[in-house]
Amino acid sequence: MTELVHESYLKGIISGLVNPRKYAVFGFLSLLIVVTWLSLDIQWGWLVEIQENDLYKQASGIMLLALILQQWRLGLRRLTGKDSTLALMENHKLFGCILPILLLLHVRNFGVGYQQMLAVLMLLNCLFGILNIEILQIRKPLFYNVWMASHIGLAIVGLTLAFYHFYIVYLY
Repeated sequence: MTELVHESYLKGIISGLVNPRKYAVFGFLSLLIVVTWLSLDIQWGWLVEIQENDLYKQASGIMLLALILQQWRLGLRRLTGKDSTLALMENHKLFGCILPILLLLHVRNFGVGYQQMLAVLMLLNCLFGILNIEILQIRKPLFYNVWMASHIGLAIVGLTLAFYHFYIVYLY
């Protein structure tokens, strides 16, 4: 009985630290900056210059892929039935908010074809992540199930396109 009380107390503290409103504001701001930047084709000379460097493109792409793969830790932890997913939730939200900024540092524009689809899917999935049950305050099971299926579905398609991009860049 003591362990259950202690465990629920810790979960309450952790969930209190993961303030959904802070992440939503940070996430919306990062999405707004990136979408505006890429849509208006804003260019900074220094950023364009380093983005033309092959080593920078590879390093920023690998960092972006590593961040995407790290995002899957939460889902895999839930899939395996482990209980300690609350500790990963804060990182998942934070990295989801940082992802658009890293995308902006990696690309100069939305690209064409599958690259455009990959960029749009990544940004759309970040938006889905922000518009979760905590923010929208919709407590219906149907909403949660549709939201979760959409978030995971977008993540699967995005990861598939990211691996395809990796294949094209390095192996083709």
